[in-house]
Amino acid sequence: MTDEVAELVLEDNRMQALGLSLAQSLGTKGTSAYLWLAEILEKEGHLDRATEGLPNAELLQSRAANGQGLTRAELAVLLSSAKLAVQSALESSPLMGDPLLEGELLEAFPPSMRDAYRDDILRHRLRREILATRIANRVINRLGFIHPFEIADEDEVSLSEVAIAFLIVEHLFNMAPVWRAIETTQMQEQERISLLVGAASALRPQVVDVLGMMRNHTAPVQVVNRLAGSIILLLNSKPASLSDLKVDSAKSVCVEQISRFDGVIGLAEIAHSSGSDVISLAKAYVALGDILDLKWLQEVAAAFHSNGFWERATTAGVLNDLKSARLDFIRASSSVCAEQAVHDWAVAHRKELESYSAMAARARESRELTVAMLCHVARCARNLLNTAK
Repeated sequence: MTDEVAELVLEDNRMQALGLSLAQSLGTKGTSAYLWLAEILEKEGHLDRATEGLPNAELLQSRAANGQGLTRAELAVLLSSAKLAVQSALESSPLMGDPLLEGELLEAFPPSMRDAYRDDILRHRLRREILATRIANRVINRLGFIHPFEIADEDEVSLSEVAIAFLIVEHLFNMAPVWRAIETTQMQEQERISLLVGAASALRPQVVDVLGMMRNHTAPVQVVNRLAGSIILLLNSKPASLSDLKVDSAKSVCVEQISRFDGVIGLAEIAHSSGSDVISLAKAYVALGDILDLKWLQEVAAAFHSNGFWERATTAGVLNDLKSARLDFIRASSSVCAEQAVHDWAVAHRKELESYSAMAARARESRELTVAMLCHVARCARNLLNTAK
């Protein structure tokens, strides 16, 4: 058992080092986000810059202007403070008693103890603290420093809700073999880091969608039970541009494929509520995206991701509104053939769609695409989708 305990400790150390490497990979592009996070942590009493020796905003901005990001030691301060903030939120969360977390608690103990002492582990008097520490570590190491806090701020939810939603997404998308493939396949370290950063960004909208379900007071285990069947069908099918996520090697894991599944949480929920075929709904959803060239809008929004909190918040909100409008279209069509409904809508609004395509083409050809232009194109696309109501 000594070796098993040592393995758990070493794995935790490895993941913390990996989390730091992911944060450091942002370089100067991450400075504004880290400054924002430091302010949040300081305001909530989880960080004392003077005690921790973290430079003030002016010095960090000056260094960024000269091409220098935060040092690994400075990032380590933010990492530990971010984890403490998430851990604190989890320890007081009513969600910690959900049955979905039983597996997480068992995995915190050596394998040889899990079966023999299962009941004792599940009744452990420090259950809440053990779970909070384990979950906080994983969320920050996998999702990064910034995503959890931005999601909590933008969606007005608690850090504990964000953390539990991330666990649900990991479970639904069976991310364990994806992480393992990326981390164990031979490749350049920079390529590995890039894949992990991309995966975290691609999973962020899925976390937001799960939070939407949790707002309706749906327990985590109920979210999984309602969505798992439909999502498994989607992951093992290829409706139009939706590709599967089966992993043969890390280099075959295309993070873009995870991005293409943006919306499947909503599709699975519609399928569960209406009894419709989720594959047919997914094909209709993809068709809408192709008609409106939403892939281009997503790529443009991603380009603004490093421009600061307000740009990130604006683009994330715009994309989320568009996704909601697309899902509302599918929901309204779920009682009939959704694919046929999309076709009929496109025919009925041919002239409007031609005008939209011409406007979007002008935006694509612009040398200086701005957030305002992105918002305008997205608003026009949303208005078109709303004509189906």
